[in-house]
Amino acid sequence: MANKNNIKDNDFLIIRNNLICINFKNKNLLGFVESFDENTNKIRMYDSRYPKRLENQPERFKVASGKGRKEFGIAGAIGIIKLNLDILGNINSYQIIGTIQNELYSFFKKLKNDKGNLPINT
Repeated sequence: MANKNNIKDNDFLIIRNNLICINFKNKNLLGFVESFDENTNKIRMYDSRYPKRLENQPERFKVASGKGRKEFGIAGAIGIIKLNLDILGNINSYQIIGTIQNELYSFFKKLKNDKGNLPINT
């Protein structure tokens, strides 16, 4: 695990349509932010290919009925990566808060350094 605590909590601002990767102990969730509820610590996210077309969203982003976006509890997250992209989808920069897996950190660092497009449509 890589511990990247060089950002203060109040310097880490996530707004609607930011691309983030939430790192849990045994999984990662990559998507664009639709909304966040501070009272419940739940976030709604969407796939970048169909931001306004709920019926085309992957199942992981929809509630069981398919009539709304799923809320994800982030209280159990061990780290969050906020990715800042250019117009072509290349990573300009990223911010990390909390603890993330070395493999995940290396993956985003390599993409940024190689100026490769982020595979967000997979």
